[in-house]
Formats: sequence, structure tokens, C-alpha cells
Amino acid sequence: MTKINPSGSRLAYSTYLGGNGDDNGAEIVADSDGNAYVSGPTSSTDFPTLNPFQPANAGGYDIFVTKLNATGSALIYSTYVGGSGDEVNRGTAIDSRHNIYLAGPTTSNDFPMVNAAQPQFGGGTWDAVLAKISPDNPPANAPGPGLSQPTKASSGAERPRPNQSMPDWRRKIDMARKLAH
Repeated sequence: MTKINPSGSRLAYSTYLGGNGDDNGAEIVADSDGNAYVSGPTSSTDFPTLNPFQPANAGGYDIFVTKLNATGSALIYSTYVGGSGDEVNRGTAIDSRHNIYLAGPTTSNDFPMVNAAQPQFGGGTWDAVLAKISPDNPPANAPGPGLSQPTKASSGAERPRPNQSMPDWRRKIDMARKLAH
């Protein structure tokens, strides 16, 4: 992970993040306090974790989610998210309460589920998954964040916002449509 100062003239920080396997920081978002959230696939069995709700790789490639402080000097939390198959993170968003939303495909029929709209793997090779990581909803015996059920947006409720430095999903779909014609 690397952060460049606002003028682009120097590094604010730069750090490795990984373990003994393949690790890919595929998505990054920042909160209003300047903390960075990086996520992506990992096959590492010793990926650095701190206050995890899932402390170990459950098999194959799992998604990792790491929150790094604003100066880049320390992890605030770092966890695996996945089942016995493979997971890939294809999208990350954050809301004003610092909830993190992940979306991507999985081959796991045992992906961790909480209040799931569809609790079973639907079939085929891959199913889509959506996870909300909430700092306000830790597991009963864990000091860190936990999975929670995304709430239905109501009037005045904050919706997740995509990483503004990357095209949002609508622009990606529009681009794919234009390229297909």
C-alpha cells in the first residue's frame, strides 16, 4: 500500500501487506479520518491479522480486509473473509459509519453468512456474495469488527459510496456495453 501526498511530490507512506502466498490489494477506500481500507484475494495462510472475526484462511483464496491508520504506521484490524473454496473481491464501498461493503464471486458453499437473503450456494461454479463488515457489530468474543446484515436504505439513510478514484459499477457496465457494440 502506498499513499502519495496531495501535491504528488512525495510518499506519505508505503508498506508491504502480505504473507506466504499470493496477496493482491485489489480495492482501496478511505474514510473521513484518512484511514485506508484495502481488500483483495489472498492464498496466504499467515496473512497479518489483527482483531479478526475470521482469523485463518478457510481454503484456497479468501478475501482479506485490512484497515490501516491514517499515517500508515499500524493496522487497526485485518481479517480473512471466505469459505473452503475461492473468493475474489470485485468491489468495495464505505459508508459514513465506516461500514465496509464487499462484493464478488465465490466457489464456497460455506461462505460465512449472517441474516442472508439467500443462505445456500445456488449452484454453478460461482455465486455472487455481498458482505457488510461493521465496526459496530463485532462477534460476541472478538475485539474487532464483524459481519452484519446490510440494512435497507430508507429516506435520509446513508448509502454505500463507491471508491471515487475508480470507476463505479455503472460506468463499468456502460463501458462494457460501448465496447460490445
